[in-house]
Amino acid sequence: MVVMTKPISPPKGQAPEGNGDKAQEEVYEEDSGDCKEFVPPPSVTGSHQMRIPLIGAAVEGKLDVVERLLTNQQAKVDEKDFDRRTALMHAAARGRLDVVGVKGSQGVLKSLHATVEVLVRHGAKITAKDQLGETAIMKASRGGHVECIRLLLDTQLKRQRAASTGLTLAEMEEIHNFTLSEKRRILDVKDEEGQTALIKAAEAGRLESVRALVEMRASVDVQDDEGWNALMWASLGGHLPVVQWLVEEQLQDVNFASEKTSESPLIKVPFYYRDVLPHVVYRQAAVNGHVEICEYLLSKGAKINHHDYNYQNSLMWAAASGHLEVVEVEPSTIPASLQ
Repeated sequence: MVVMTKPISPPKGQAPEGNGDKAQEEVYEEDSGDCKEFVPPPSVTGSHQMRIPLIGAAVEGKLDVVERLLTNQQAKVDEKDFDRRTALMHAAARGRLDVVGVKGSQGVLKSLHATVEVLVRHGAKITAKDQLGETAIMKASRGGHVECIRLLLDTQLKRQRAASTGLTLAEMEEIHNFTLSEKRRILDVKDEEGQTALIKAAEAGRLESVRALVEMRASVDVQDDEGWNALMWASLGGHLPVVQWLVEEQLQDVNFASEKTSESPLIKVPFYYRDVLPHVVYRQAAVNGHVEICEYLLSKGAKINHHDYNYQNSLMWAAASGHLEVVEVEPSTIPASLQ
């Protein structure tokens, strides 16, 4: 058994208690044999991943080093850093072209997508989760790396089918008729807060990832542990193109409300957004397209008087937060029936 520690994140919407420099920690165990080993928390380890040769090479997109380490069995493909992230997770999060060397006047470009391919070919576990419960597919989705998402999904589908049928992966190469349940078993996996790859893509404003995931049959109506869906997260983040696509192409309800908090997409716009990792509070309303999102949601029939479980509506939240731009949304954008 390996005894691990990780910081305890405060609930959403709550500030951390006590000294912010000394994050409260909880201890958890992971099966790793007969011995127990203490592993320091991420806050005291620094860039430990760079001291793991395979992960360091994956982060930098050094395809030749990754191939050599794995071919010569000098590294374990699923070795994790102190944040529980594997080389595959790091490569998927950075799945674009990267300069890894220079010869004369020409830069030598190698794709981190190719690094993902090498890691997968050597058996990297696609469903592995890091300390936050995120998978490689979630990281690729948040980064907008659609080709990486496709590769990871296709490979995991074949692995699952091979395991259930007894076929080899080579025999699975020509099989592409996977069921909806098989796809959603992979795409709808949730992290520690109940978020899926689709929700993470919407929160990050990655329309290309959102579209691709829905085409791959990810559930668009899925909710996290707070009852928030992809539309609410896109509204909170100020990502108008994602909001428009979800409403117009996927017919998402602009008046959807969380059963747990009664919050709606319109209420999420003039809200405080709390990033619990660095303990910094960002005022997100009236910046990054939030006013336009208010106008858009109202034009689509969002109820301006809908209130949350604290009986606060969107105008109250906007006024309390000092976001006059949101309070003074152009009346012409509001349907007559709602004025």
